[in-house]
Amino acid sequence: DIAEGAISAARENAWANGVADRIRFRQADLLHDLPETVLSGQTFDVIVSNPPYVNSQIIDTLSFEVQQEPRLALDGGEDGMDFYRVLIGKYLPYVKKGGCMILEIGFDQASRMRSLHPCEIIQDYSGNDRVAVIRHDG
Repeated sequence: DIAEGAISAARENAWANGVADRIRFRQADLLHDLPETVLSGQTFDVIVSNPPYVNSQIIDTLSFEVQQEPRLALDGGEDGMDFYRVLIGKYLPYVKKGGCMILEIGFDQASRMRSLHPCEIIQDYSGNDRVAVIRHDG
């Protein structure tokens, strides 16, 4: 995450759930920092991300509650796909063979995700497309 506060909250949750010894947290700007720097050259079984994925031009039309989130946490660029292009293009090579990348997506982004890379789409409890699982086969 780019925000130290979000990382602190995630660390607290990891400790509370007994998994802190199995998770590595990194503070970084994925759009601008080099993956070698962010990941220290390590490879991972799984990389999980809930990146900003809202199209820039519709943020101001979202519900009041959603607009209370920092814009930085919502804005995924003109088509909402900026972070996915970087994650798949620059960070997928850091997933070990047989591992995967798990990304939260917007309800209308499944076809755009599949155009970036083959992936499995998982729906949420409301039946909306919500998660893309990208397997790294080598």
